[in-house]
Amino acid sequence: MGDPDRLRRQLGGSATARLVQRLRSRIARGQPLTGTLSLAEPSPEERRAVEGLLGRPPGRGGSLTVNLDELDRVLRRSGLHPAGLAAAVRTLTGEVAVLADVRAAEAASWRAALAPLTALGERRTELAAWCA
Repeated sequence: MGDPDRLRRQLGGSATARLVQRLRSRIARGQPLTGTLSLAEPSPEERRAVEGLLGRPPGRGGSLTVNLDELDRVLRRSGLHPAGLAAAVRTLTGEVAVLADVRAAEAASWRAALAPLTALGERRTELAAWCA
């Protein structure tokens, strides 16, 4: 699992909060934590935090682009979180429900709840319109 206290110091502070929240949102949408992620109008603290994580200046443009594959490698190699970036986000923020899974479970629950009514409408044709 790595060192949770060190992980919180490096990736769990206010300077990385927006980055971690965007990563959490990606997980919730079922998207992989690969490629790049850009933060618009980063603060100097956010830039320094990413520089500290990646070991190099992230640039000075109007946005801050973070290579997520590189961040994953850094977390694994440094021992911050050997299980990788997605697991680190979960360690910092708690489990993340994937929205598609939540919606599918809700739809299944509604189908199960309405099944007796659907069956009634099929058995008693005079009630079919009401059951629908």
